[in-house]
This record gives sequence, C-alpha cells and structure tokens, in this order.
Amino acid sequence: MEGYFDGLGRGGAILTSSDYQHMKDLAPLPNEGAHTLAEMWANITFFPKAVIPGAEKANVRMALHPNDPPHPLSCGSNQIMGTLDGWRHLIEIVDSPSNGNTWDYGVTREMGHDPIAVCQYFGSRNRINHVHYRNVHVFKSHEDYVEDFPDEGDNNMLAVMRQLLKVKYTRDFYPEHPRGLDYDRGRPGGYAGNVYDFAYAKAMLQAALILEQG
Repeated sequence: MEGYFDGLGRGGAILTSSDYQHMKDLAPLPNEGAHTLAEMWANITFFPKAVIPGAEKANVRMALHPNDPPHPLSCGSNQIMGTLDGWRHLIEIVDSPSNGNTWDYGVTREMGHDPIAVCQYFGSRNRINHVHYRNVHVFKSHEDYVEDFPDEGDNNMLAVMRQLLKVKYTRDFYPEHPRGLDYDRGRPGGYAGNVYDFAYAKAMLQAALILEQG
C-alpha cells in the first residue's frame, strides 16, 4: 500500500495514484522474508492443483486477481501476477475453465499492454472469469500511473466492452475503484463515485450492444 497516494483530478476529485519510487526500497516483512519468483510459483501451483478439480465438479469458476499495482517487487518479493507471462502461466497450471483470472482492464494498461489483445487471448480460451472495468493514465509501465475517471485515461472503454461481447463474455464485471467525489467525503462507501462508474459502464454496454446489432 505504500506506493499509493492521492492525486487531484477534475473538479477537485481525489484520484488514486501509484508510484514504485515510494516503495521500491521497502525491506521484507519480518515474519515473511523475501521470495524469488520460483518460490512464489511453487507455492501458488499447489493451490489450483488441489482446488480446481473440486471447483469443476461444483461448477465454480476461480478467478485470481493480478498484482495491483503491478510493481516489480513488493517488500523484496517478486510478483507472479505482475506480468502478462504470469497471467498466461497461471491458466496453464490446470487446463480448465474453472482455472481463470480476474481480467482487470486497468492493470492491463498499467503493465503497458493492449487491453483488446489481452481480452482476446484470455476470452478466446474461456478463461476470463471476472472483469474489473476501469481506466488509468500511465506515466511509466509497471511503476507510475493514476486511476482516472472512466471517460479519461488511456483506455478506450467502449472498445473493450465491444471486445467482451465478441469473446461472448457473460459473467460478472465490476467498475471498481471510484474517485473521491465531494459528496462521498465524510461518508463511508464511496456511493456517488460508484454510481458514476456503474452508470458509465451500463451506458458503454448499451452502446456496444447497439453497435453489434448493426
């Protein structure tokens, strides 16, 4: 969490920002230590192999969220879900639709990748089991970015909604991480920010459906 700080957006809105420079020198946690990428993968590999067969039988889809922020190291440890190669490797551990990911539109851009291509890769394999739908502006991939309003930032929100329709995605998606709006200050829950995001996402879905119909 040390990489996060409050930025200032339009109308005085508070924008969640992240900069790796704020946390790159953090020492390992005393009771945890630092772990190599190989150690991290060895640990995570145990879990899907143990759980996914039961998830398949119960018709449950598991969805692992990527590292967010996708900084290179966290307290000295490598991040297995901070790269696209890591996302791909995860779904190869157990070949099953129950072993999927939370496809985070924002993190995809934070890592410097084209969200449309990434959505096509995982969607065509039926491995997108949950979607986080938000926008960011990236200053340096993996290291420095700000979470914008959905109608700002580097992502084309309509284009990715259309791509989700093309890969026939039918499960949940969540417009997460609302901005800090005036109405929400001093009130728990971020309700106004969430209403803004959900309404915007609904509008993008309606527009995408209209365009798909012709």
